[in-house]
Amino acid sequence: MRKVIPALALLCFAAILIASAQDASLPPMVVSGKVLIDGKEAPAGTKIRAVLQNTDVATYLLTKDGDYSITIPGRTEDAGENVYFTVNKIAVLNVLDLKWNPGEAASLTLSISTPTTTVKANVKPPAATSSTLSSTQAGGSNMGLIIGSIILLLLAAAIISISNKKKAEGVKQ
Repeated sequence: MRKVIPALALLCFAAILIASAQDASLPPMVVSGKVLIDGKEAPAGTKIRAVLQNTDVATYLLTKDGDYSITIPGRTEDAGENVYFTVNKIAVLNVLDLKWNPGEAASLTLSISTPTTTVKANVKPPAATSSTLSSTQAGGSNMGLIIGSIILLLLAAAIISISNKKKAEGVKQ
């Protein structure tokens, strides 16, 4: 019985790591097309950002006037969530219903108008919180889940061990 508990704990830990690794291998979504600023092709050097679940997940600098292709990574829990875009820090309002799907390719025209003194639109994507993608956002390690599982497994092993000791003491008497 003493050899079974550590083996069971190791097996559970391996299953958690495999599940986390599967999340990391999700293919990204690729969105490409034209970028327009005030109805004209955006110049090379224009910055596009993709926002997923309130986090900047991808950035692309135009290398050719008007053309872009941005690779948007995501996690299992991102599937079906809205992807928002900014062009030179201005919210793209003509694309508000794009859903992130792993491996999908989409062709979209992103269009913005440069701000004037009067702002008429109240709709904008959620504020971005980070310009880089951490390993957790990319589906890498879910360290909190892993640590929590280990703690639960150790607690269960301790309870079983205490229970077995009490049974053994009862048999000795």
